Amino acid sequence: MSSVKQFSSNSKIIIMTVLTILLIVVTFYIVTAVIQNWQINEIIENQEENAPIHNPIIKPLLKSDIRNPQTTEILLECGKDTHCVLENIQTLAKIENQEMVLSIVNEIITVWGKGDFYCHDIAHHLGQFLLGYFKGDLLEALSHANNNCGNALYHGIVENYLPSKVMFENAKIRDLDITTTCMELGSSNNSYVGLNCVHGMGHSLAKVYNYDVFEAVKRCDEFQTVDEQEGCHDGLFMENAVEYSKRSGGNFDENDIFYPCNKLDEKYQKKCYIYQGSIILLENNYFPEESFIQCEKIDSEELIKSCYNGASRYMALLYFYSIESTATMCKQVNPTYQKVCILATVGTVTLYVDQELGDDYCKLFPEEQSEYCIKEWNTIQEYHNLA
Repeated sequence: MSSVKQFSSNSKIIIMTVLTILLIVVTFYIVTAVIQNWQINEIIENQEENAPIHNPIIKPLLKSDIRNPQTTEILLECGKDTHCVLENIQTLAKIENQEMVLSIVNEIITVWGKGDFYCHDIAHHLGQFLLGYFKGDLLEALSHANNNCGNALYHGIVENYLPSKVMFENAKIRDLDITTTCMELGSSNNSYVGLNCVHGMGHSLAKVYNYDVFEAVKRCDEFQTVDEQEGCHDGLFMENAVEYSKRSGGNFDENDIFYPCNKLDEKYQKKCYIYQGSIILLENNYFPEESFIQCEKIDSEELIKSCYNGASRYMALLYFYSIESTATMCKQVNPTYQKVCILATVGTVTLYVDQELGDDYCKLFPEEQSEYCIKEWNTIQEYHNLA
């Protein structure tokens, strides 16, 4: 009997000892996990504090469903520094499979698209990467693009296509085929991808002709339809304006604010003056009132509207999420051109900022203006749905 009691007593001791050890182990792991979590949060907070330009990237990233930890690492390190991002992706491309590389590119541009900044220009470089990754195969690269950051991947892929042909394949500029791929993608039928291809080809022509817009724009005439030709003009003159704003390059005359538009054939001027509007805005230190007055000096009502269109668009980008500021600007312009301003800016807000802002933006205007604003927004949504 005493031996049974002794065994029972020993069992209790053993059980208590095991439970104590388990409790110590569990406690250790819980404390370790809490410490690690605290350390991770502290690292993120320090990254945000030490690199304020990365904040628009990190905050939406933490709320996003990011599958690849490499995406998080790249964005925490680089933010919207496109050169840093590309260096990291190019390194990964040497060791990771295609599925992962494309997934990381897609996640980065998705996060950029959620940031409170204009991501179109920097995301062009991701398109450039995709073209190189697929060894210059335009159709293959385009098949992996999406419409984030205002279709930036499409544009970035195509804008580097012609220069790469000249640089790496010794192709002659005059012999370059600019229409076949875009037409295969349905540009002549106004397909979403096809027209973005055409726009990107305009960018590409500006580059390959070293910003000689007078020669480059003639190549746009090789497309069959007016929509294709004007889409090509649009990309070409956008690229010219971007080159001026970034490096004071492009084809411009410091003594003539309307050059080169006023020296081009009439059929090219409509698109040219849209982007001349952004240059006029830049030259007037981004004061819209002074820029619009400058636009009204153009000797054509239609071209004044183009200039208003371009200056309005760019101001909407500067205001970005402040749709109230954009609406105030349009309400204060010359009443003759208020509609131009509203239609141009609802396009910018919904394409480059946030498509869901269209309804909120249009409601900031009186009834009649709100109606044609919403109509334009619905047209834009239909176009997006073609993607």
